[in-house]
Amino acid sequence: MKTFNKLTFIFLCSLFDQVSAIVDENNNGVSDIWEQKYSASALVADPEMRAKDSDYDGCPNILEAHAGTDPLDPSSSPKINILSIEGNSVSVRYPTEIGKRYRMFVSSTLGSNVSWRGIGSAELASTTSKAVVLTDQTLGTAFYRLEITDEDSDIDGLTDWEEQQLDGFDPQNRNSFADEEHDAAVVAAQQQQRNSLTISQSGGDAYEKENTNSKFIITRANASAAPLTVFYDLSGHADPSKGSASTDDYVLKDSNGDVLPSGFICIPGGMNSVEITVDPELDTEQEVPETLTCTLTNTNKSAAIRICDAENTKANRRLFVARLNPVSGTKSTGSGVAAMLLRGDNEVGFVTMSFSGLEGVQTGAHLQYANVDTQTNLDSLPGGQLSNHPCALSAAQFLSTDQQVLEALLLGSILMNVESDKNINGDIRGVFVPSSGSEVFVAPAPAPAVESLTNGDLDRDIIRFLTQSTFGATPESFHALKTMVANHGGDRMAAFSAYIDSNLGLNSVTPIPSPSLEVMVYAADAQEKYLASIEGSPDYKAYYNHGRHNRRRGWWTMTQGAQDQIRQRAGFALSEIFVVSGGESVINNRQYGMANYYDMLNTGASGTYRDLIGNISRHPVMGQYLSALRNAKSDGVVSPDENYAREIMQLFSIGLVHLHEDGSLKLSSAGLPIPTYDQDDISELARVFTGWSFSVLNSLNRSSTIVPNTNFNYNLGRAYTYQDQWTNPMKNFSAYHDTDAKDMPTLGLAISSGGTGDQDLDKVLDYLGKYDSPKAPYTNHQTTAPFIIRRLIQRLVTSNPSNGYIYRVTQVWKNTNGHLGQVIKAILLDYEARSLQPTLAASYGKKKEPIIHVSAIMRALGTRSEIPLADLADTTNLTAYAYSPIKYAMITGELAKFPAGTTRFRMGNTDSSIGQTPLQAPSVFNYFLPDYSPSGSVSTNGVKAPEFQIATEVNAINHINVIPALFSTHGRSGSEVPNQNEANPAHNPYHYGKYADHMQPNRDPASSHFIQKYLAIMDTNGDNKVNDLDTTFNQPVFLYAATAALVDELDLYLSAGTIKNRFGAGYNYKTPRANNPRDQIIEAVAKTYQFYDDDGVSDPEHANFSTHEKRQLTILTQRLKYAVYLIGSSPYGMIQR
Repeated sequence: MKTFNKLTFIFLCSLFDQVSAIVDENNNGVSDIWEQKYSASALVADPEMRAKDSDYDGCPNILEAHAGTDPLDPSSSPKINILSIEGNSVSVRYPTEIGKRYRMFVSSTLGSNVSWRGIGSAELASTTSKAVVLTDQTLGTAFYRLEITDEDSDIDGLTDWEEQQLDGFDPQNRNSFADEEHDAAVVAAQQQQRNSLTISQSGGDAYEKENTNSKFIITRANASAAPLTVFYDLSGHADPSKGSASTDDYVLKDSNGDVLPSGFICIPGGMNSVEITVDPELDTEQEVPETLTCTLTNTNKSAAIRICDAENTKANRRLFVARLNPVSGTKSTGSGVAAMLLRGDNEVGFVTMSFSGLEGVQTGAHLQYANVDTQTNLDSLPGGQLSNHPCALSAAQFLSTDQQVLEALLLGSILMNVESDKNINGDIRGVFVPSSGSEVFVAPAPAPAVESLTNGDLDRDIIRFLTQSTFGATPESFHALKTMVANHGGDRMAAFSAYIDSNLGLNSVTPIPSPSLEVMVYAADAQEKYLASIEGSPDYKAYYNHGRHNRRRGWWTMTQGAQDQIRQRAGFALSEIFVVSGGESVINNRQYGMANYYDMLNTGASGTYRDLIGNISRHPVMGQYLSALRNAKSDGVVSPDENYAREIMQLFSIGLVHLHEDGSLKLSSAGLPIPTYDQDDISELARVFTGWSFSVLNSLNRSSTIVPNTNFNYNLGRAYTYQDQWTNPMKNFSAYHDTDAKDMPTLGLAISSGGTGDQDLDKVLDYLGKYDSPKAPYTNHQTTAPFIIRRLIQRLVTSNPSNGYIYRVTQVWKNTNGHLGQVIKAILLDYEARSLQPTLAASYGKKKEPIIHVSAIMRALGTRSEIPLADLADTTNLTAYAYSPIKYAMITGELAKFPAGTTRFRMGNTDSSIGQTPLQAPSVFNYFLPDYSPSGSVSTNGVKAPEFQIATEVNAINHINVIPALFSTHGRSGSEVPNQNEANPAHNPYHYGKYADHMQPNRDPASSHFIQKYLAIMDTNGDNKVNDLDTTFNQPVFLYAATAALVDELDLYLSAGTIKNRFGAGYNYKTPRANNPRDQIIEAVAKTYQFYDDDGVSDPEHANFSTHEKRQLTILTQRLKYAVYLIGSSPYGMIQR
């Protein structure tokens, strides 16, 4: 009911009358033509169905039958719509069916004896809608009825509406076809023909990419001079788990190429069949085959066509690769690679898999769906190695459709899981990610020239360079490098080149001296032992165990204070490739051996890869970590351990599959990745690594005296104390070395019999990593260079280097015989590292791993403790307590390698607070996998994001909360030294206070670089304070300007100026923009303590704040704290670009 100007209208459901002329062979009172058009026989089969409103549009099925409307479409029904009201005139519109008559009636009441007054005369509809103006409508209540009737204009037994639905029939001519009987007879004959209609499919599947169509063919038994209108329904697959086509997926056309109207087609007169062409619509969606089913209405006769993305050709296959690694929490050392070639139609993937090193015997393999921390089996695969095993992407478990399975694959949520009897839930596992490659290598195009930069862009790239190459930019390193740029005539590339040369000693430049972690650990242990030996002191212990912790503390001291920062950062990058970890208890307690190994990596950053992998292979720490130490040849019962043989290939040189020089996959003629080795190769290579054991030992285990070792099975020595057996290279014991021939055909290496352990090892190392001449034919493995280069780029610059980037650096590797210093230089100076253009790509850059992110913040802020590094050079007191007096004696020279006044960082274990502890990776696979790709859009686009593997919710929160901890009253706590804070100087000879071990950022207004940026605006009288003696005091315009200067300077150091560069334009402190990060950070920092230093509102009693200098300093350092926190924890501070 609707009321307008006191005139009330009540529109009733329309009533219908019908004429007797109707095609109704089943005598149910409903036009057969209507039933066929809408496939609606079942909707009027009995009284219950007739009364039902199947499409919920307010009209029962039987009324829609008489009205000629669609009983399954709520938008198709008789209804009256008000258009406008003017006085007592109302304009209405109602939909019409061509060939039906319409008339409106009105009554003032309702009831059994109501008298309806007709409005005008019934009109035959010739359009699809009718507008009517109702005039002289009296005030009050009116009821309206719409009457719809059929018409048989040519009195041929067919209603006009029926003839409108049938092709070729003329409602004004009872003999529409000259050679046939009257129309009713023709229709009666056609009804019989419809019973004999057939439908079939021709042309196979339709393909979007190739624009290949398919056809439905509808055939009648006998041709007739009259055309035959055939009604049909379109639907999808009968199985809801399969793909079904929608109207967006295709266009239907007739034989002339014209688009067909929905639901019917005409078999022309004189012909017995007609074609419906299904043209696929090309879209960007990745879809499983979608079925289009065409069913002749009111029959069970149907045919189906599949619409597919692309044909199943070699060119249309897509490659997904899963690198299989040990499942977290297992002791497995297994590895492998699984490749899936997905057909062009996305229906079936063919899986090839090779693996080795399971902890137990394989019990199964499954394709699984990875859902957060759980896996659900989707398909079971045969045991063993697989070759082109077909796996249908079929619905399983709670992935209820094939499309969901495909989408899960594209999103990086489908993985290969291999189980063993030792690890029934999974021994090795890997996620399938989109990959690409080629059979024939085509070198990438040269990179564009690196653009020159000035002013702010130059400053930003200096910080970017220092962020990539060091443990964080400092004001000192920034200004030193900027001066070098100026001294090179503004050529930053020349300045950066010289800076790298001085750090790594390249091109005959004398390198910046590099400190030794091993010497520092000896010194720190000696100091602790000395302090704990002071009799009568609170921490006195006759047998003091300092443990292993100074290895970690020394690492923090070196990364924070060492001047050869590029070497330090490169060494850490190498430690994340050639991993040893304190997670293994034996080497964890050999702190000097671990420190010596790390020093070896730092040194190796300016040597050749071949020399470094040789030193790694002979180092007893690596030997213990990967089971090569005391690994004897087979005695006929026990075979050699294969651990190091596997990892030197998989992780340290060539990886699992062959690569082209640009890092792309080298594919076989079958389109699959080519394995670099197989299990037989591992077994053969393990024989090379037999006979290796300690070369020296400490005499009697309790002496610094070093003697040669003659016992292959000599024990592991003592923890924490004398460890020279762990700091000298292993030697080979010929009696335990396998001298037989070793044949490794998949690897591509054969070693003849009779070689010594050193000879056999050198042949392997030369093959894996030596380039004698860039012009000589390859005699080594071509995959090593791009494999190692990609990992170095990931550690330093970006997680997703382009193929061109890897290729350009590979050429440097080849031309310098794998000189890692030159390789690192090429990485840092490449176009992709130095140009600002690549940074615009969404895939560019990397998440800062937590330990580097925190280190950079600490360095930028000038963080210090109150424990001087120089105290370790107390040779008078400490020499007697050093486990290696010879190495401890080097400490004095070590101090010269640090800036004067350097302090120590006695940082504790940071697994929980940061998410990483140095040299404490959970496995040989590092803290995170280089190919890790979070499921979703990242994985779909083939983008890698390794550091996100450890970015759990807990880790993310804990790691950024290190920032406020640094700004606590006494800074972040470290680990106390024995007798710290003792008043008696005899017990505490270095006078360490209670908080000496705490690490604090520089908050001194007179020396803090960042506070000085703030004071440059607020402190007008130069006393390094903010008070009412300054002309800026209590003036928001200056407060906001100073805050902006502080924020922008921190933005420069912590996010390379990204925030100001992107959001700085248009700033007005009076109207901060809600969607502008810079505006909001400035606003939040400025409002620290509610303007205590400006307006006195929060503390009116003490409005003259110039007398509260301590409070002023607190407010100032709080602004620094919050600015660091907001910028450091922002996406721009967390992501290196």
